[in-house]
Amino acid sequence: MQAARPRCATRSSDPIPGCGTSCAPGKSGGRVERVTRGTTVAGVPVRVVELTGRPGDVVFLHPHLFHAPAANRSAAPRLMITGGLDG
Repeated sequence: MQAARPRCATRSSDPIPGCGTSCAPGKSGGRVERVTRGTTVAGVPVRVVELTGRPGDVVFLHPHLFHAPAANRSAAPRLMITGGLDG
């Protein structure tokens, strides 16, 4: 099996999907710029990135991680499963 290769928006100039003009730089009161340029929390650098994949890819993330939907442009429904992971 081939290892997953996430593709991310890594520059603060990259668009923020689904935000429209309300998240455009200069129109959000600095909220978007603050998270896209990154910061440091408890000594760990953090920033917002976009994670995309190809059909059939799987993304695992903690359910409390901030996330947002993007438009489903396919005819197939999306499946989301939540639950705990034990040991």
